[in-house]
Amino acid sequence: MKHSSWRSVPCLFAGILACLTGSFASAQLTQDQQAEMLFNSARKAYNEKNFTFAQGKFREFLTKFGGHKDVPAARYGLALTLIDGPEKKYDEARDIMVSLAAAKDFADNAMMRRQTTRPNSAPKRKRASPTQSRNSRPH
Repeated sequence: MKHSSWRSVPCLFAGILACLTGSFASAQLTQDQQAEMLFNSARKAYNEKNFTFAQGKFREFLTKFGGHKDVPAARYGLALTLIDGPEKKYDEARDIMVSLAAAKDFADNAMMRRQTTRPNSAPKRKRASPTQSRNSRPH
């Protein structure tokens, strides 16, 4: 009798292995889910003012998921970490911001254009004449 119970052990291990393999396969994340988790961890770190960690996660996202729909937002997040982080990498942040302002697929590109416009290139306002300014003051 003991010999027959030992013969069933390999079958039992094979069954357990098959169950575990099936559960691991269903637990794997899609590329999009992995990208979303990484992007969200970078944003969370930035919101918690952990700029160095956030910078690393934004860079990892951009390296691994360069074709993802959230790439412009990740580049923007990276630029913010470069500005707000301890090393203050303004030149690199500026380069990222300028490229984002030119990108048509970035949802916030209108805001970016306003932020990256140089003061001297802003439209000039017409000055009021001295008589107009005196008359427009409340008495």
